[in-house]
Amino acid sequence: MLLVLDANVIVADPMLRSAIWPQLADAVKGGRVEVLLPTLALEEAIASYQRVREAKAVEIQAVGRKASRDVQGHLERAKKAALREGRRYPKRIRTALEAVGVSMIDAPRVSHREVARRAIARRRPFDENGSGYRDTLHWMSVLEVVDERYENEDIVFVSADRRAFGGEGNARDELHQHLVDDLAEYGAVDPWFLWIQSLAEFSVPGLFHDEIQEGFDIAVSGGEISGYLQSALWELSLGDLLPRELGTAGETAAVFITDIGEPLVGEVEVRQYWERGDFRADFFTTVDVELALQRVRSADGDVEVQEDRVVLPFVTSGHVDVAVSREGLMFSGLELEPFASVETE
Repeated sequence: MLLVLDANVIVADPMLRSAIWPQLADAVKGGRVEVLLPTLALEEAIASYQRVREAKAVEIQAVGRKASRDVQGHLERAKKAALREGRRYPKRIRTALEAVGVSMIDAPRVSHREVARRAIARRRPFDENGSGYRDTLHWMSVLEVVDERYENEDIVFVSADRRAFGGEGNARDELHQHLVDDLAEYGAVDPWFLWIQSLAEFSVPGLFHDEIQEGFDIAVSGGEISGYLQSALWELSLGDLLPRELGTAGETAAVFITDIGEPLVGEVEVRQYWERGDFRADFFTTVDVELALQRVRSADGDVEVQEDRVVLPFVTSGHVDVAVSREGLMFSGLELEPFASVETE
């Protein structure tokens, strides 16, 4: 899923302090969402913040004209602090966006002639007075994302600017027909392309259990995941999951697994979340597996085959779908990353 942000998203929360940003960072890190911000939108947000800080400095200076010298000294420091915040903001917001995992996208490749044609035709985001140049560039950026990514990704555009993007009259919460027509050229339609006015309306893919306040009636423990894995691993082809490099000591030319015992699942770290309307659980665990091995060693031209039986610990991660039935929790859709052996002395 792609999330494309307009400048007003940053303007409304210039320090990225709302609770949704850590959730987005988690989803970006987990590969469940990609957050895009046009470079021009960031520059607009920075300019807006700096104007606010400059206006605050002017306000403080005006108050100081009628204050005592002692108070004037405090106000002068406050004025300098306001201006300093404005100067530091570009670096601060870029650092914050990078921490979330927001990706910047370049200015749109649209020609000046095309933008001028839209202005002359009063085609949204241009209004009846021909104003809306920056909003049109933002929209052109969105259309480029649609052109390049819509075939494989759902796209959500976030902008609070209903004047630029909303319809007429009672339809201001819906995309203007001009913009719907733009999207139709790419086959982009609701619900695979959505326009929302606030990040608060966005359901973060992978919203985690400990961040959901109400309406959550499923809870999976590490023990329940462990029990499921215990049976599921036995049914899987473990030989395909185990690493071929087993980290055995000595000058070993090759290692062959001849038999695999029942895997024993250790303590499970589990995190639960909603994704695309389904409940899932991510987990990370250690698994002890008894292996019958044939180690082939070669030394001074001689080949030696040694049989051994060892218990080796491995680590694995994955996720599983969870549902509730009359019989209790039901697990399905298990996906595992290939195991990695734990180094032991």
